[in-house]
Amino acid sequence: MANIRNLQKLSSDELATVYFATKFQKVLDMTMKELLDKLDEIIDADVYSWDSRDMAQESWGFPDSPHRSGQFKESWENEKSEIVNNIIESKIFQNISTMRQFYGGTNNDVLVHEDRENLAEYINNNSNYKLPHAQKHINNKPKEPFWDDFKAYADINLDNIFLKNCKKLGINIL
Repeated sequence: MANIRNLQKLSSDELATVYFATKFQKVLDMTMKELLDKLDEIIDADVYSWDSRDMAQESWGFPDSPHRSGQFKESWENEKSEIVNNIIESKIFQNISTMRQFYGGTNNDVLVHEDRENLAEYINNNSNYKLPHAQKHINNKPKEPFWDDFKAYADINLDNIFLKNCKKLGINIL
């Protein structure tokens, strides 16, 4: 009943549009946050849990190695949703500017991918890898289809996540 009273206060279609757009904007932000958290889990599983010590025999090759910077995982972000021509939009993207090279090891080697613009594609498709110490092992390296896995998850779960978040904000669509 409180929601109906609130709607009755809306004196025009324009105010109703703004009211609902604002509500759905919050729902989309919640949904995108949940999807970004899932992408984080998938990257952990597909990219960072891979144990490459057998191939590389390097200290960076085991999960949770202090030599793995985690910068790739941390570079994924989502935009705060915005309303553009009465359509609410948001996206998940990679902010490569957050990935910085750092140096370490006995020879002061670069330990972060030197081609960060294409790193996501390289990792997802297991191709053209230029990561120091891994180049010689690329043919033996398992595919890490983190983005393919994420897209499949989003395709299956997006509607349910969105509807769940609608309910959290008191919007019962079904």
